[in-house]
Amino acid sequence: MPEETSSNGRHVLLSTLSFAVCFAAWGLISAFAPRFREQFGLSATQTAFLVAVPVLLGALARIPVGLLADRFGGRWVFSILMLVVAVPAWLVPGATTYRSLLVVAFFLGLAGSSFPVGVGYVSRWTPPARQAATAPRLRPSETRACLHSGRFGVELTWKKGNGETGPGIVAVPTSASASLFSLIVPDNWSALVKLQDGCAATAKCWVYSARATSKSRSAFVTL
Repeated sequence: MPEETSSNGRHVLLSTLSFAVCFAAWGLISAFAPRFREQFGLSATQTAFLVAVPVLLGALARIPVGLLADRFGGRWVFSILMLVVAVPAWLVPGATTYRSLLVVAFFLGLAGSSFPVGVGYVSRWTPPARQAATAPRLRPSETRACLHSGRFGVELTWKKGNGETGPGIVAVPTSASASLFSLIVPDNWSALVKLQDGCAATAKCWVYSARATSKSRSAFVTL
């Protein structure tokens, strides 16, 4: 067990360092934007566009890169991604025109797609119990039930036939994964919501609900 914990910690540390390198490369253009503006005589619009280019590609590339990480594994995709990003990072100082700098900044945006790769990779080396321990905790209230040790918050709203709406009130008893709600009449539960947490294995969760009333209801889950 200590050996496994040490191995997990090593992978988490390496992933954290890889994240830091990728995000440093991703923010390279914005960090030196004032110097580029002075060097190439750029207008405010040109400078803003230069800074936005890597951000845009980083956001768009997250979906295909994340799919590749799920298919081939985070280790290989992370390694290849860092090697690919190293090329435009190395070319930044050699850019002599605004157009060439835009091209380099575009490919440098691939560094921003490291987020889904790192998250998926680290989650496989971190026990589910510790993943939940690091997640932010929600506070229960009269209208919010906190499930799975506060990792998920569930709220209900009801709607009458005449269009009148209102919040559901948390009723007792509740469990770690399910809660009862009173929709209109206090202390008379009429809806059940159960949440199954599969984030550790599939990065998904499932919400089931049932009602004992003709009133329509909607469930909202906060992560």
